[in-house]
Amino acid sequence: MRALVGIVSAVGIVAYGKALILMLRYAPLGLPSFRSWAIGVAVGFLTWIILRKALSFFTVFEHELTHLIFSLMMFQRPHSFYASNHRGHLACDRGNFIDGLAPYFFPTFAYLLLALYPLLKPKSHPYFYPILGFMTGYHLISNIGEFSPREADIRRYGVVFSLVFSVFAGIVTFGFIVAFVANGFAGGLEFLRAGLGNVREIVSFTITNVSSHRR
Repeated sequence: MRALVGIVSAVGIVAYGKALILMLRYAPLGLPSFRSWAIGVAVGFLTWIILRKALSFFTVFEHELTHLIFSLMMFQRPHSFYASNHRGHLACDRGNFIDGLAPYFFPTFAYLLLALYPLLKPKSHPYFYPILGFMTGYHLISNIGEFSPREADIRRYGVVFSLVFSVFAGIVTFGFIVAFVANGFAGGLEFLRAGLGNVREIVSFTITNVSSHRR
């Protein structure tokens, strides 16, 4: 099962990576919302780099909160939740690679902001996008810093599998946010469809070439 997911993830990296690169290439830099979001991303990067030690509790708390959210989504019953400046722990009935690796690809607070967006009044949007960018940028850089073969989650599912799956899922979650900033939720859905279209092209190309080779 894990080998199959790994193969699908590898294909997904190419397919959704292509969709993301194309989207960034034609990013609407003239939009005030996109500019303010991009500035927020840069500030999030710098904040983590400069204040990494001071924000260690926040980073650990987000990590464990992400485990908790995905565990609940997988209908797992949590037993204990712990977070400190140096380590955290979540105990549940059972676990799988999705909730185990979720902190390495899912920007929790950024997506919580997306969930709140429909409830906001238009006058608050100029403040929404830089905050969304900050949370996105902070997660991206902290994600890179957290991913280590020494982490229990990474060891449990294997370094190679964890890396391939997390990169694939990270491209999808990050790409959706970029597409949302560019064109709302409709843009996010279009990004997902574009990635699926690329997957179909890759599969079709592979099948065609394998068939011709056998002949």
